[in-house]
Amino acid sequence: MGWRDHSGPVAPGNPRYFLALLVLIALGGPCTALQAARVLWPVRWTVALLWVATEWCFYVFYFRRTYEEFNKIPADCKPKGFTPAEGSRSWRRFMRCVHTMPDRVQPQDYLCPWFCNAAYEDIKRDNIAEMLAYGFYYARREDMTGELAGVPGQMVDELEAALGVKFTPGYTPGLRFMSHLWEPLRAHYRPLCLYLSFEVLAAVQRLLMSTYGFHTKQLGLLTYYTLNCGLDFPSNSSSSSKEMPASIDEDED
Repeated sequence: MGWRDHSGPVAPGNPRYFLALLVLIALGGPCTALQAARVLWPVRWTVALLWVATEWCFYVFYFRRTYEEFNKIPADCKPKGFTPAEGSRSWRRFMRCVHTMPDRVQPQDYLCPWFCNAAYEDIKRDNIAEMLAYGFYYARREDMTGELAGVPGQMVDELEAALGVKFTPGYTPGLRFMSHLWEPLRAHYRPLCLYLSFEVLAAVQRLLMSTYGFHTKQLGLLTYYTLNCGLDFPSNSSSSSKEMPASIDEDED
C-alpha cells in the first residue's frame, strides 16, 4: 500500500512528509548558507559593493519612480463620469444610515475620528461642511459654486437634525480631516532583500500547501487555495450577466 496508492510520490496530508520537509529546511538551510559564506568570503567586499549598488538601483529606478507615480495628486479627484447627482444620491443613502444609528452613539464619538481625533469643541460648523463637500462631491467648499453653493450648508443642517445637535458656528483654521485623496502617500522604502525573502516564503508556502493536497488558483491578483473543492470562480469577466449580483437600489432624482 503506502504512497503508491496516491497519484504521485508525495502523499497529500501525510505528516511524515511535512516533518521531513521541516528537517530538510532546518538542516539544509544553515549548511547551504555556511557553504555559500565560505565561497563568498574571499570576495566579500565585492559582494557587499554589488549589493549596495543593487539596493541603490532598486531605490532610484523602481521605488522612487513608483512612489512619485502613485503619489501624484490630481487637481480634480472626481471619478470618471462623476456628476453632482451621484453625490446627492450618496448623501441620501448616508442619511438613511445615520437615522438608523442608536441613540447611545454620541456625535463626538462619530465625528472626532473623522477629524483625526481632534477635540470636539474644535470641530465647527464650517469644518463639517468642508468635510462633507469633500466626502460626497470630491470638492473644496469654495469650488462648489452656482447651484451647489448652498449644498454644504444644507447637508450640515440635515446632519444636525438627524443627530439632534447644533454645531458651533464658525471655522477652525488648519483642522485636518481624513482626506486621503489629497494627502501624500504613506509609503516608506523597504530593502530589496525583504521582498526577496517574501518571495522565498511564498514559494515555501505553495510547496507546503501542495504537499497537503491543496491546489493553487488565481483570480486576478488574488491567489487562493482549494482542497477537494471542485468549485472554481470564473477567471475573467465573460461570465453571463445573470450571475452578477443585483445593483444597489438608488434613489431617482
